[in-house]
Amino acid sequence: MRIFRLHWTLPEGSEVPGWKPDCELRAGDLGARWEHDDTVSFTWPLARRNSLSRTAAFRRADTLRRYGAYVTVEISEHVRWPSEAAS
Repeated sequence: MRIFRLHWTLPEGSEVPGWKPDCELRAGDLGARWEHDDTVSFTWPLARRNSLSRTAAFRRADTLRRYGAYVTVEISEHVRWPSEAAS
């Protein structure tokens, strides 16, 4: 088993309130929030999460890149649980 984690850098100026990515945001997109007046607001998903799934890690990385972030995916060495250790 391997664990995947993302490291990213936000695009310049994207910390300014009201900033939105150049791409179209859809309902359910990471960071997109629908407001009561049917407009979309955006906040960067700043939680740094580890993934056990390669697919989930690369999907999240692709989404963040679409928003303009520079992203690298780091892959751990094989994880060994204590019950798997050689006696």
